Amino acid sequence: MGKNKTGFTLIELMVVIVIIGILAAIAIPNYFRVVNRAKTAEVKSNMHTTQLEVEYYCIESAGHNYPTSVDLITDELPGELKNPFIPGEAVVQDEDEADIAGVVEYATNSDIYTITGFGKDAVLLNIVLTPGAIR
Repeated sequence: MGKNKTGFTLIELMVVIVIIGILAAIAIPNYFRVVNRAKTAEVKSNMHTTQLEVEYYCIESAGHNYPTSVDLITDELPGELKNPFIPGEAVVQDEDEADIAGVVEYATNSDIYTITGFGKDAVLLNIVLTPGAIR
């Protein structure tokens, strides 16, 4: 009668491609969401590291002064700090500079400081670190 043909029909291949497309449409947005959350968590970690260094600076000055500028603590921050959103960009800066995604900003007056961070698209994160409290 007929020959034994092996292989896939065009319809079978198209169904497989559609299924793969649907799975990709579900997985890719979730992947980018998870990556963005991980980068935001790294900014928050950089904020905490900066806070620890600010408090250490205050202890070293006999508990009297917070650093007046981030330049006073930059050399003491760990070398592995990096900007997760823009590689090569600054990690910590003073508050009066431009808001940049992934950057931690430091501001102070004589007895209080604030440390803020910026997430994707330079959106202010919903956490601000201050002496003795997180609000």
